[in-house]
Amino acid sequence: RRHSFPTRRSSDLLEPEPAYEPYRRYYLAQQREMELKLQPLRTHVRGVLGKASPALRKLVELDAALDGILGERESKLLAIVPVLLEKRFRQLHDAHRQKLMATQQADSPDHWMQAGGWLADFCQEMQTVLLAELDVRLQPSLGLMEAFNHELTHIHE
Repeated sequence: RRHSFPTRRSSDLLEPEPAYEPYRRYYLAQQREMELKLQPLRTHVRGVLGKASPALRKLVELDAALDGILGERESKLLAIVPVLLEKRFRQLHDAHRQKLMATQQADSPDHWMQAGGWLADFCQEMQTVLLAELDVRLQPSLGLMEAFNHELTHIHE
């Protein structure tokens, strides 16, 4: 199921402070979806490699052991990311307000999502972090696939 990226509604513009909560919920939903999709992929890749050769079977066993050992720690660390993003959200908003005070300009929430706007910058940063997290979560499966590809290459040489 696809989760749509949070967008500002006109009713949001009446709020004196921007709300991080929709972005937190979105990020958490993306994390859950990654977990639900990537764990079965890793299990499938292990299944294929486990049947390929004795060497790859050992690699699969090692991967499963490491997943058991490091998986919980990885989950705990990744759970911190939405908290860090909230801090970044507040930093960007505070910098925006300070800039307005320094230049004595009025705030215009409808400009927040325009190019160069603080919220547009935050959204771009959050999407970059999501891609980085996806990359981290895919690394074990990609490593297993590379090992399988390497094994196939050496068999045909």
